Amino acid sequence: MRRIVVGLVIVLLGWTQGSAGAVASAQSTAPALVRYLLASGVYTEMYVEVDGQRVVQQTTGTLSGYVAIAADRDHTLAIYGYQFGADGPVLLRRISPYRLPAASERMSLFASDGSETQPLAASSVPATHAMLRTTLLTRNGGETPTVMFGNTVLGLPGQQVVNPATALVQVRDARGSVRREAYLRAQPGFRYEIIVVPQPEQGADIYDLVIVPVSPSLLVRPTPTLLFEETGHRLEGRLRQGWEATGGLPIVGFPLNDARQERTPEGRLLTQVFERNRLEHHPANAAPYDVLLGRLGDEGLRQLGRDWRREYVARTAGNGCDSVTVDGRVFAVCEPFRTYYRAHGLEIDGKPGITAAE
Repeated sequence: MRRIVVGLVIVLLGWTQGSAGAVASAQSTAPALVRYLLASGVYTEMYVEVDGQRVVQQTTGTLSGYVAIAADRDHTLAIYGYQFGADGPVLLRRISPYRLPAASERMSLFASDGSETQPLAASSVPATHAMLRTTLLTRNGGETPTVMFGNTVLGLPGQQVVNPATALVQVRDARGSVRREAYLRAQPGFRYEIIVVPQPEQGADIYDLVIVPVSPSLLVRPTPTLLFEETGHRLEGRLRQGWEATGGLPIVGFPLNDARQERTPEGRLLTQVFERNRLEHHPANAAPYDVLLGRLGDEGLRQLGRDWRREYVARTAGNGCDSVTVDGRVFAVCEPFRTYYRAHGLEIDGKPGITAAE
């Protein structure tokens, strides 16, 4: 997905941490978990200070990791942006007092002139459908654009339940011309924040389009988040750590969805689908074996009514081959795959090189 950012938005997202039972028994002093995102064509990097302490510094267009903000007192929040070639940061907004509800979910949008647009109230998402929530940042005059998901017209602001699908999200001006567009793979049970950002300095029909997917239940966190513009999906938590340990982009590829609960042959697990495989979180296993690759070959054969164990035929490993034992069966791994196999694996012992166990 190609995303063109021309305005300035700061998105603050917070999730309650822990199980439903822990949430129900949370005390009033429980901290809020907050994330930050800056989308700007003016500023290349941003940082956030809370009470004079820098808590986030990141490239624009990336979603930060979780930041715990104490909810039992007032704070001062300061947001700074760096312009390309500038000597120092620019203070974009200072909020004092800054206070968040305890153990709450919060999302705030700030325009480049410092104005704040109130977000829509949080809503539950049907397990079989996706929720699209659209927000138009405050602007001075001009026509209200139209936002579409495929052939579905979305209100501004508003929210709408849609059937899971992959379609274009388009921002059209009052004359019906497409001004911004991006692909969105809407998944069942997920909510997507679609934020339209006018740039009044260049006219009423110049817009930015920011799409933030919000997972229904992330059970493996917190870690910094990677947001991939190429597919519009993000990667975080233990799945991100497993993705990086398994070889990352060259081996596993881009994420094709966000983490979600899915039924697998090993039970119901938190999974995420990538271009070349599926990652699964197995909380009963000790790290690093709590994040595993999906056994797609085995599943594919099962769907064809085949069992590779019954089809196994023992063969002698020839020259240029290694013997690898799997489930008591010996297989030959030969060139050019042997060299690649020896050079890749999980890093367990912290020493250079990949051992047979790794």
